Amino acid sequence: MAETIKSTNITWHHADITKDDRERLNGHKAVVLWFTGLSGSGKSTLAHAVENALFERGCRTYVLAGDNIRHGLNKNAGEIKEFTGISAPYEEPLNAEVVVDTGKLSLEQCTEAVLKALSERGVISA
Repeated sequence: MAETIKSTNITWHHADITKDDRERLNGHKAVVLWFTGLSGSGKSTLAHAVENALFERGCRTYVLAGDNIRHGLNKNAGEIKEFTGISAPYEEPLNAEVVVDTGKLSLEQCTEAVLKALSERGVISA
């Protein structure tokens, strides 16, 4: 196996504002929800539905969708090689905390499953 070479010009910058500071200001816990799946499986649709439900509960949210990144940050990067689910295989996470089947469940059922998982973990109130 080839040896990994680390960049020497990258410096970690410590934040003055902590996660606890943000949670205190926002009035809720801070988490990242990472939706995975094949292209066209409904990840962004579900992410926006969950965002809407959380927003209605007073949570500060933001969806960072892969397609939007491809239109913005790396729009001049050229053709993306090894695109998951298209030219490269999709590999399911080994230990997903929540699994929803967007092909079998309605958008509302999927959204409720995510919200239930957040509630069970104490991220949001029931």
